[in-house]
Formats: sequence, structure tokens, C-alpha cells
Amino acid sequence: MLKHVKKELGRYYVFSHIVHADINNMPFRNEVFEIILAEGDSLTQRRSREDVVRGLSEIRRNLKGLFLGSISNMYSRIIVKTIAMDSIEGINEVLEMIKNRELVIRKPGYGESKIQLYYVNEFKKLLEDIGFKNVKFNPLIVLTTTMPKGIIEKHSSRIIEAELKLSHDPNLLPLALRIHFACNKA
Repeated sequence: MLKHVKKELGRYYVFSHIVHADINNMPFRNEVFEIILAEGDSLTQRRSREDVVRGLSEIRRNLKGLFLGSISNMYSRIIVKTIAMDSIEGINEVLEMIKNRELVIRKPGYGESKIQLYYVNEFKKLLEDIGFKNVKFNPLIVLTTTMPKGIIEKHSSRIIEAELKLSHDPNLLPLALRIHFACNKA
């Protein structure tokens, strides 16, 4: 993946120095980055909640200014998993996900990985406890995760329009599939 990124940056004449490092032990000085971006599940696709805390603490150590990222929302993951259930094993998976507060992903050829799941207020408190301030959230509403494919194909532009409108409603934050956030180092 890193070779691909470097190649793509080179196509645009972007000077880059790419470092592959463990998020829990990054090889940088304190307060070296003005902005850190952690998109996707890079923060929470960890073995344990303690690993999430270590990674966030390391980001805080390296940060001078703005921290942007996103996480999977616990509540929406439960809904999506419940909708996809088709057997008693599915019910057991949902119950395990709620109990352990993690989504276990198994893909042939890739083994098993886990995404640690948080509720919005819980993750906000975690960020604040680690030493971030001015935490702001923005929901990413993805209606297509619960719709039949035929509807998606026929009405994609209307669905996108609805998702954009919904993403600006703070009341829907708990229902968002992904939670985008921004905060500063305290």
C-alpha cells in the first residue's frame, strides 16, 4: 500500500517521505504535526480498547494543532448487523458485538480483525480524557446500507441528496454509520 501511495504522489510531483510505523509508537518528536488525519477505522481497528487509547495518546503527543478523523458508530453497526441477520448465528454475532463492544471481521485469506466500537458521547469523553478539546462531530448518514439494491440503482441521486441533508442534522448523530470528528490538542 505504501509503495502505491508513493507512486501516486510522484505522479503529481509531490515530494513525500512516507513512514510505516506503529500508531502506538510513532518515530516522531513531540508536537511535530500541525494536522493529523486518521480516516476510516485506522484508530479503532485495534486488538483492544487499550490499544485505541495508546494510539490516541500517541497522536496527541505528535500533534501541535488540529486532529481530524472518523470512527464507526456502535449503534449503527448494531442496526446494520441486525438487518443482515438470516440465522440464529446472526443473532449470536449481534449479541457478542454488543457485549464485547467490537465488530469482528473475518475474511477468507485475511484472517480476523476487530473494530472497537464506541457510542458518540463515549468517544468524545475518551478524546477529552486523553487531552483533546473543542471536540466537534459530524454524522455520515449512509441510507444505502439498509436499502435493497434495486432502489439504490433506480434512485441514487435522490438518495445522495437525502444523505447530504441528513448529515447536517445533529439529532441524527447517534444513527450515523460513521462519525467524523475534529478537535484540538488541549
